Amino acid sequence: MPTDLMDGKVAIVTGSGGGIGRAAALMLAEHGASVVVNDIDSDLASETAETIRGSGSEVVSFPCDVRQAASVRKLVATAVATFGHVDTLVNNVGHYMHPTAHFVDTTERDWDELFALNAKTVFLCSQAVLPGMIERREGGSIINLTTIESLRGYPNRVVYSATKAAVSGFTRSLASLVAPHQIRVNEIAPDKTWTPQTSPGYERLTAYHADLIPWWVPIGRLGRPEDTAGAILFLASDLSAFITGAIINADGGTLAAAGWFRNSEGTYVNTPSNQTLPGQPTGFARPIPPRGPEE
Repeated sequence: MPTDLMDGKVAIVTGSGGGIGRAAALMLAEHGASVVVNDIDSDLASETAETIRGSGSEVVSFPCDVRQAASVRKLVATAVATFGHVDTLVNNVGHYMHPTAHFVDTTERDWDELFALNAKTVFLCSQAVLPGMIERREGGSIINLTTIESLRGYPNRVVYSATKAAVSGFTRSLASLVAPHQIRVNEIAPDKTWTPQTSPGYERLTAYHADLIPWWVPIGRLGRPEDTAGAILFLASDLSAFITGAIINADGGTLAAAGWFRNSEGTYVNTPSNQTLPGQPTGFARPIPPRGPEE
């Protein structure tokens, strides 16, 4: 792939201290972008920035909490003061935040915290970069990271799924609004990707069920942050000049092939490790019906 796809472009990547955000910042820099690294953890942000700087690319680190409007304004102002403008915004920040719980056991505080982290951050950062992009009249690209759970039901994390679905609606609506300014707004929905957030669960799963990964993911492996970063690079570059309001599923085919199933304990899972039925080949999964009163 050409290494000059982002020459002359400036990109802000939120949450780029680790995982997908870090991989995106490194890849954008590798292809010529000047990068503004952001993370709430200043040490992680500095580490990513130093890695980029060591490769010879231009970078500035601005650690802050992008849930705060004043911090977001300073982030964008720093990018403009350092590099002159912003071409690309990668809204990567997001998290589960809370352990799995039945919806009836969640609280208003849970809802507010999830919305602030997963949706409000996207609104704030997008609103902050748009005036400069519009005034400059050279277009731009806003890329929102959601999740496959924004496109299907997620029984175990109802509010998390809802906040990500809100970003999907925002993506389509904003894309239509700013398209006349040649500003593109797109979304990437990852799944089964190994990151610092997901590694505890995936480490346990692969320790006992590595042979079942091809049954969980049609591509046959868990995703890497670089897989999603490649999609981010595509949407940030002029290769996607005619694409806006779109969703790219960086999921190895899980949305196309799979759904949620109830296991023998009545819990919803999307991994068939405890659903293999007697007499079926290893890894062959079918939904197990709930037990009736007579059972």
